[in-house]
Amino acid sequence: MKFPCKRAGIRVLAYVKDGLVLSKKEGGEWALDNIPEVYHSLLHNALKEYADGTDTEYDMSCVKEYAKYMIEQIKARISKPKASISAR
Repeated sequence: MKFPCKRAGIRVLAYVKDGLVLSKKEGGEWALDNIPEVYHSLLHNALKEYADGTDTEYDMSCVKEYAKYMIEQIKARISKPKASISAR
């Protein structure tokens, strides 16, 4: 079962966290260094699915936990107040 938004969330987080604009493959690779290890099997499966073009089965309880984690991380970074820049 394909789970297309897995990489989109990663790419959004990479942008709001590090200002990076990444391809789907680059996003998956970035996530392995930036997302908790508990989600690495999901990420490895997604990268394999992307590279091979084959359907992959996902543990939906892990997918739901991952989605919740990603939403929390993105919201936390979006809602942080921007540092003000004072004019000299």
